Amino acid sequence: MLRYLLIILTLIGCVDGIDKNEKFDIFSPINLLADTTHIFIKDFLINQELDSVSCKVPHFLTEDKNQLFLFSNKEILEISILTLWSKGNSYDILLRKNKKKDVTISYKPFDNKYSEVSIAGEFNNWNPRNDLMNFEDGYWILNKKMNPGNYQYQIILDGKWSLDSNNSKKVSNGNGGFNSLLTVEEEKKEKPTLSFKLVDNKIQIISSDVDTILALYENQIITIDSVGFLNLPDISQSEKYSYVRVYGFNNYG
Repeated sequence: MLRYLLIILTLIGCVDGIDKNEKFDIFSPINLLADTTHIFIKDFLINQELDSVSCKVPHFLTEDKNQLFLFSNKEILEISILTLWSKGNSYDILLRKNKKKDVTISYKPFDNKYSEVSIAGEFNNWNPRNDLMNFEDGYWILNKKMNPGNYQYQIILDGKWSLDSNNSKKVSNGNGGFNSLLTVEEEKKEKPTLSFKLVDNKIQIISSDVDTILALYENQIITIDSVGFLNLPDISQSEKYSYVRVYGFNNYG
């Protein structure tokens, strides 16, 4: 579970002679897809050329440096950092691991043999052509990646829509009938909490049930000391408004 804290700094002051990074909109975290996430660099670096990228998530940058592909796997961290380098400046984007789970849906026909079985529900826009099931050892099987939650669905048996006779859970469809209900469980977890306080004009982050905290000033990662104080860059003193984002997460995400 990820918790997010936005702090808007209003500072009065002036610092001369500091090389400022090019100003861009605040980069929102990217939610990785279950397989491959396709990124267009120009969506982030506007009117500026990319020199290189660094990231612990497996990736491929096209030769023209205009597109980046990120490849998800089970080993990547819950939160990773993608750094874009341009003219010696770095810009950091948080990457969130895909939270979909591997789900196996099975249907065992008791009385009839069917030539085609599919499933339609809230997880595939009620389109039975999206999820055809395979017949294996007496069962019709569908393997699918799904987010935790409750999903209404029906089984389609040779074109006939029906409730899943193997599943006793059902809910009203709002039209006088019923749909079967599939539940993808979410892991039990303590939700992390984040807050902050000002101590001698310094920002101290207060956290609970948090394993790791990441903080960004504008679009750059900044450090946090052992007692939770943010180490803001000197450039922050010259800005009228600045954005600091703080993310906390635990072993569950």
